[in-house]
Amino acid sequence: MAAFDRRLLDPSREELVDVMQAAARAANLRRRVGLLNLDAALGSRCADAVAAEPEGVHRLGGAPHGVSMVGVAWWTDRLGRRHIRVVGRREDPFSEHHLHGFAGPGDAASPLCVVDAEHVFYRRRPEGPPQLLFCCDCGATGTAEELVWMGGCCGPCHDYREETGGPRTELYPAVFAGHTGGILGVAFAAGDEVLVSAGADGDVRFGDPWQRRPRTVDRIEGKRVELPVGFACNGRHAVLASFGGGIRWWDAADGRLLTHWQSRDRHYGYTCLALTADGARLAGSTFNTLEIWDTSDISRPVRLHEPGHVAGVVAFSPDGRLLATGRSRSEMLSVVDVESGTNLWQRSCPANAVAFSPDGALLAAGHGGLPVPQPLPPAANNAG
Repeated sequence: MAAFDRRLLDPSREELVDVMQAAARAANLRRRVGLLNLDAALGSRCADAVAAEPEGVHRLGGAPHGVSMVGVAWWTDRLGRRHIRVVGRREDPFSEHHLHGFAGPGDAASPLCVVDAEHVFYRRRPEGPPQLLFCCDCGATGTAEELVWMGGCCGPCHDYREETGGPRTELYPAVFAGHTGGILGVAFAAGDEVLVSAGADGDVRFGDPWQRRPRTVDRIEGKRVELPVGFACNGRHAVLASFGGGIRWWDAADGRLLTHWQSRDRHYGYTCLALTADGARLAGSTFNTLEIWDTSDISRPVRLHEPGHVAGVVAFSPDGRLLATGRSRSEMLSVVDVESGTNLWQRSCPANAVAFSPDGALLAAGHGGLPVPQPLPPAANNAG
């Protein structure tokens, strides 16, 4: 995979040479043989080639036996702007995945496919050669000519951004790819600046919703039974539980792993999780019981209660004082006092989804597609 990957828009000659030399240093890092010596003269000749042609692909270095390579691909849009991609990497074709190569999908020779590789794909047809199509973040798909491709987006999106300074969001939903398994949960964090997603493939991904480029910040490896099963995010923290792999806790704003609770400490097998808004309480349900934890110090969690419920869904009230639990098969909806662990209220009602209203006065339970709101007792009667 590329050790250095930089995109440039209409750079100066000196800036392009500096970036190519930085790519060569990244490719040579911690290597002793097969190094690429990209001096100023070689960089200048490559920069001259970029300036002479409207599009092209150049490879500097690279050989069949593990050496450093710098790739430069460029393409000119309809406004005359040069879109340039510079990649520096260690090339070892005998042991690397074919998708790591410096080329478009299916080794497409078009420079635009190399510059904009994340937006291009092949559509195979019953007859004739495969067709190269581009997909804009707004959802529009077609050939570069049909979309009036401007490099990174279609023509209408480019015009909209130039006029308003922001992306088009009112017409099409953004599509985020990357997970290879089912999605356990998604949430916004840091206001609406970060999108967090957790998948059954073991990946936790954080990304900028406007850039449409989530990154994997961690991955839970292991046997199939150790894949994640529970996920929660309160906008500040993201928590993922797995069979045998414990619980991992991230800062949802920047994706930093804050702590990892090992399975030997009993933090495992949670099928559902819930966090209070301040992150001071965590509720987790296994197939056998429900547990409530004090996580004021996430490095040393304290188990507060084990109410004994068998819950399939859990949700904290906005103030964190109440915990709603429900399960479809047990056909019982309950509200538990977090501090004492006592059962304050229950109703015979199957539930596979529960949520409190913003003021905590109403609880909604969903089962079979039919939400059933239930008024809670007055707050004075809910005190533990």
